[in-house]
Amino acid sequence: MQFAISSKAIIIVELCNVIAHHRLYRLFAAQLFNEIQGAIFSHGLSFNKDGLLLHFYKGKQEICYEVKFVEGALLLTKANWTDSKSKVKSNAVLQLKEIEGHVVVDVIYGLFDRVFAVEFQNGSRLLLKSFGKFGNVLLYEKANMIPDHIFRFNFKKDWELSWTDIATCWQSMASDRIALPNIENHEQWKSLIKGFGIEEVLEIHPDFFEQDSENKEKSIHSLSNHLSYSPQLIIEGEKAVINWIPTPLMTLDAVLGVLEVELRSYLRWYFFEREKILLLGESGRQLKSIRNRLKTYQARKSEMNNQRSFKEIGDLILGHAHSIRKGTSEALITDFFTGQRIRLKINPDLSAAENAEKCYKKAKNQGLEIAHLDQNIDLLTAQLKVWENIEAEALKAATPKDLRPFREFVPQLKGGAQKSVESQKPYKRLEYSGFEVWLGKNAKSNDALLKDAHKNDIWMHAADVSGSHVIIRNMGKPVAKSTLEAVASYCAFNSKGKSQTLQTVMYTERKMVSKAKNGLPGQVKVAKFQTIDVQPRNLSDFS
Repeated sequence: MQFAISSKAIIIVELCNVIAHHRLYRLFAAQLFNEIQGAIFSHGLSFNKDGLLLHFYKGKQEICYEVKFVEGALLLTKANWTDSKSKVKSNAVLQLKEIEGHVVVDVIYGLFDRVFAVEFQNGSRLLLKSFGKFGNVLLYEKANMIPDHIFRFNFKKDWELSWTDIATCWQSMASDRIALPNIENHEQWKSLIKGFGIEEVLEIHPDFFEQDSENKEKSIHSLSNHLSYSPQLIIEGEKAVINWIPTPLMTLDAVLGVLEVELRSYLRWYFFEREKILLLGESGRQLKSIRNRLKTYQARKSEMNNQRSFKEIGDLILGHAHSIRKGTSEALITDFFTGQRIRLKINPDLSAAENAEKCYKKAKNQGLEIAHLDQNIDLLTAQLKVWENIEAEALKAATPKDLRPFREFVPQLKGGAQKSVESQKPYKRLEYSGFEVWLGKNAKSNDALLKDAHKNDIWMHAADVSGSHVIIRNMGKPVAKSTLEAVASYCAFNSKGKSQTLQTVMYTERKMVSKAKNGLPGQVKVAKFQTIDVQPRNLSDFS
């Protein structure tokens, strides 16, 4: 199957048409009932907030499902068994311990609704709901009306979701009968059946309200029968839709076989689209940043090239030294480079020779700055070509394989485990030249960084301006000068001095830094330190 994006714009995936459909969840309920009725719940396991593994034993058979939340909507797929004791990944979290060892007796579903639940012998119910982007898994223990556990904690209202408030017409998969309440008119239908419009019923059964209860049940059974519709995934560029095609009665295995193929195709498409969006977003940010920095450097170089050379000014001062007396703040001299009379402002506290020497020092620094500017312009020009190529290749990409070479350029695609560990600390952590580098995110973060650092780590801060504290986690090990300069540049880049051509950075051992008594968050005292002048640059510029 081919995947494509029609434009560079942010893509809105039409998930409501793709997965938020009552027939999909009726099939999930049927699949669970068919495979885990009479099974024992072994354990639940999660590695992130968007995935929950449910493990069951049925005799000697091991059965595992993964509950995925894609843009908040719930999907159910078969998964490989993961032993709870092995904890394959360090960030694995055991879930739903309350129902471990309990037997599944039934699976119930909401008629024409996006909700189903697993019922256990002890009266507990595991609710799986997918209301728009608010999909979640809730556990109601021993027939309690209020949930005792919810999987996605960010949906705080789910803690108050009383079982009696779930406005749906519950049906048991253990029965072929539809337990249809008495519905006499449009209003009663709308109050009882939330996920299916009465207009769709009347289109197929115009006399529905005139039918007796038995025929009404037959009509609803035909419309809700999960074996009468086959899922068909349609992918057109940036949109994906599942159509439900009426078919002659199929077996459950046949429908589930089709559904598995279509869902896997959908997930490949979705994660390809997501990956592509992330790559295009990162390339857009990088290109904007590089172009802005190039513009700044080029403007500064043009400004320096257009201003009078300090060396020429020094030569003019020396050439007229005989006529310039100490104490003079302005001298009227002949410019022997142009032949014109000009006025030069000079320091009255210095002699002509001293003023000339000061100009020569500035000229030297001016030359160094131009050399730095040329170096950075060349570097940024090369980076610009790289990111322009990445953006062009991402726009052309038609399959996940086409994006594989560029995953290393997107932080979100480099690996979830590292991101999980990173999120546990209030400061940013990254690796450079074999050392871990910490960057404070705010004043409180700077304090936490200082507290966690080893006494022999290197501490840095931009001099005379506010900015982030930076730690090189060397624990006393030697740090190469190039590494020290690169991290110092990164420190300057994350300070108010980032727009300076050269910024002074203080550095010392962590043990030389202490919290100021009664000081505000982020305020410190430094007993002894050294300084280094660097050009503010992001650490990624050195890689």
